[in-house]
Amino acid sequence: ADRYRFFPDGEDGWWRRICSLAFDGCFVPEPARPDARQLREIFTRPSSWRVYPETRAVLAALSDGGYRLGVISNWDSRLRNLLAELDLDRFFEVVIFSAEAGCEKPDASIFREALRRAGTEAARSVHIGDRLKEDYAAARACGLGALLIDRGLEPEATGDDVVTDLADAMRRITGWR
Repeated sequence: ADRYRFFPDGEDGWWRRICSLAFDGCFVPEPARPDARQLREIFTRPSSWRVYPETRAVLAALSDGGYRLGVISNWDSRLRNLLAELDLDRFFEVVIFSAEAGCEKPDASIFREALRRAGTEAARSVHIGDRLKEDYAAARACGLGALLIDRGLEPEATGDDVVTDLADAMRRITGWR
């Protein structure tokens, strides 16, 4: 299942709970806390996100090179709009997110659904992500090729399948320099 289905009011309930836990952990008193809806709205703004410098050029090169691209994300129903606002949606044929799929990475179901929507096989696909368990290990367990981008989130990330950024991943996949 995905995280949103466990909460009353789905995505809104999840956001209220996450905000509450964060403020509790920081000892922020109730009257000083911003509304969870306001915080959730902030995450819909393109200005709240950083697109890594190489991203658009790499996605364009892969797309122009005949690679079919998709997104598999543990995110909510705002993902498609956010990708459009960031001018990234044009690169992706398939966008699947946990709130819509009813399951989330590392569940194999979300990977299988992405492959089904793309009309391809696991053996002909590569998943690139920045989480060892949710991205790399889960994709490998489903038979996909996998690369792990080391952005400092996974201190134990080592090995031949670890890349430094999206451009490095593209070089590994295509031999492009």
